Amino acid sequence: MKEQVLHAMRWSLILKVIAQSGNWIMTILVMRMLTPDDYGIMAMAVAYYGFFFLLRDFGLSTALVQNRNATTDDFRNVLGLLILINLGFSAFGYLTAPIIAGFYGEADLVPLGQLISLGVLISALGIIPDTHLKREMMFKQRTMVETVSRLSSGLISLAMAYNGYGFWSLAAAYLLYQLFCAIGKFAVAPFWHLPSFSLKPIRKLMKFGGVISVHSIFSYIFTETDKFIIGKMLSATSLGLYEVARTTVSLPVVKLSEVIQAILLTTFSISGDKIATVSYQFSRALQVGTFIFFPVMFGISAIAPEVISVLLGEKWEPAVPLMVLLAIAVAFQSIEVLLNPTLNAIGKPSLTLSITIVNVIIVLPAILISTNWGIYGVCVAWVAAYPIALLINFARCMPHLDLSFLTVINHLSRPLMASFIMWTALYFCRNHLLADMGDLAWLGLAIPAGGLIYVVCSFLFNRDVFLYFAKLVVNR
Repeated sequence: MKEQVLHAMRWSLILKVIAQSGNWIMTILVMRMLTPDDYGIMAMAVAYYGFFFLLRDFGLSTALVQNRNATTDDFRNVLGLLILINLGFSAFGYLTAPIIAGFYGEADLVPLGQLISLGVLISALGIIPDTHLKREMMFKQRTMVETVSRLSSGLISLAMAYNGYGFWSLAAAYLLYQLFCAIGKFAVAPFWHLPSFSLKPIRKLMKFGGVISVHSIFSYIFTETDKFIIGKMLSATSLGLYEVARTTVSLPVVKLSEVIQAILLTTFSISGDKIATVSYQFSRALQVGTFIFFPVMFGISAIAPEVISVLLGEKWEPAVPLMVLLAIAVAFQSIEVLLNPTLNAIGKPSLTLSITIVNVIIVLPAILISTNWGIYGVCVAWVAAYPIALLINFARCMPHLDLSFLTVINHLSRPLMASFIMWTALYFCRNHLLADMGDLAWLGLAIPAGGLIYVVCSFLFNRDVFLYFAKLVVNR
């Protein structure tokens, strides 16, 4: 099983890198063609309709992956329930589009929202095939479908942006990706059984999925309410700058997390009730994850001014301080990528729900208050409030994994210290020693120099993880 998981992870990561490289290029080109207002309007729509996409499987996909004894009849019953749920979501989203447009004061949100609402039903067609791919650990095939879908929808979006379609080019990419994924996953893992609408046999799955769904609702509130607040209290331009900055810094974490979460959930579910095994696997995953994510995000923060200048141009320069701050916040958020699937896999979905509730209680009030200082205040609130919520959640959850809070702090502090030293060194060199160097030349120097500084620091005071990671790379 270990060899199968490692093989799956290797192929998934390779394909993700290929897809993300192409997607980043197309995204950058689209950003240069569009305006902050275009991204702001699209963010307003996604903040609302993303809720329906989030709940389109009602947590039942995760329940089926976690339950290794699920039968074909279970899948048929789940399919029937999902058809009913997503028909309701699609109709409700279509009818409420004028209300959302009125809330923001943006008339364009009516046709945009009605179009996106139809995409909810389209995306639901791929849920059962996607569940089979995850259950059978067919991560190579799953990632290949998503890779082709992402690149295809990106090319169409790029062509539309070039021809002046504005935010409609973003909507096209959003919807076509869902459509291509649904078609591709059904082609790879077809499910030719008719749906059944009997709920009684799947009550246990529904109970588990219901807890996951409640968690998804709070997760949505946590991740999207900031967009509602900014869009309503500030402006579409501010929201567009915020959305682009946040999306840019989140891309490495989001794309890798899709692979990591699927693999961790399946691996830990197979481990079953062996808490000692899961505890060790999570501890190692946390060490390796922070060893990778922390320097990447701190590095993005350090070179944000030059990245914006070289890649996006002058109209996006107001996003620079947002990107500097949000990259630090996302570094800490990346840790939940590892924690949530672990708790779900050991049958503790209620804990993942409580994690999100703590995040909502601590972070969202800080964001609401911070709007008094504009969009920059919102970003400062993220950096100040989220680490506090993270520490509270670790203190509450680690006993369930037989890990001490101090052990987790030790795992976090070492890569954090190395990343901070790297960030400080790059900031000092750029602003005091090499202030006259061109932006492109500085990027060419800063990236390898930052990597070297981090490697040296890791070797000095995070040596065990450094050697473990080096062994993984060399052996694979």
